[in-house]
Amino acid sequence: ASSTLAGDVVLHGNGTLTLNTITTTDGSITITSDGDMTALAIDAGQTTDATIANLNLTTTAGNILLGSTSAADAVNMTSAAGIDDLTADATTDITAGTAISLNAVSGIGNTEVVEVAAGSDLTAHITAAGDLNVDGNGALLLTDVDTADGSITINAAGDMTALAVDAGQTADATIANLNLTTTTGNLLLGSTSAADAVNMVSAADIDDLATDATTDITAGTTITLNAVSGIGNTEVVEVAAGSDLTAHVTAAGDLTVHGRSEEHTSELQSPCNL
Repeated sequence: ASSTLAGDVVLHGNGTLTLNTITTTDGSITITSDGDMTALAIDAGQTTDATIANLNLTTTAGNILLGSTSAADAVNMTSAAGIDDLTADATTDITAGTAISLNAVSGIGNTEVVEVAAGSDLTAHITAAGDLNVDGNGALLLTDVDTADGSITINAAGDMTALAVDAGQTADATIANLNLTTTTGNLLLGSTSAADAVNMVSAADIDDLATDATTDITAGTTITLNAVSGIGNTEVVEVAAGSDLTAHVTAAGDLTVHGRSEEHTSELQSPCNL
């Protein structure tokens, strides 16, 4: 299906739905299915800024499985089950001109990792037991990301800014770790937390996003930080009261951490100054 002039596409599938090629030249795409949705190639295009070109995908039952999806403006996905890549690959699954919003019940990237485009602004929520696994194929902004009962693992091939990220837990049997990694670029922190462990690895620095006294990292068990060129090197990293901290800086760079109250340091290591 395609719209060749200005105009929207609105479809409803009364069960399982496979979307082979769906495009607009200048308009939004809104598709709902009452079963699994497989989105192979979907693009909400835009030729004039006055036109809204969002991509809205919803399942009332079943998963959303992704090939290539994109929109000139926002991408919004809501799944009654999971949101997953269709295949195990590194190809970008979601590209948005503005923001990406993902809402799922039982996981995002839980079966196959979901890849988002470089420069993505991501909001993602999982409302029941399930993990979140996302790779950013470049810089990545995490505006609001959380799980109700599961771990979060996010990798970025560029700077990662984590404004609000929380790996929650409702049952002790569930593992709820927060794992953030940059393969290039810095890791910049707003508020990050996990019911279990927080693990961060940066190819450059790990820093607070702002000069403030607000807690940047809270963990139910341990905090492990590994960076190449510094931790709190630009802005001091604040960890919650009672934190159990292990931290390493592997090249030239300082380590500056502030414990909000009582802090236990398992191991701190920097080739320069602490």
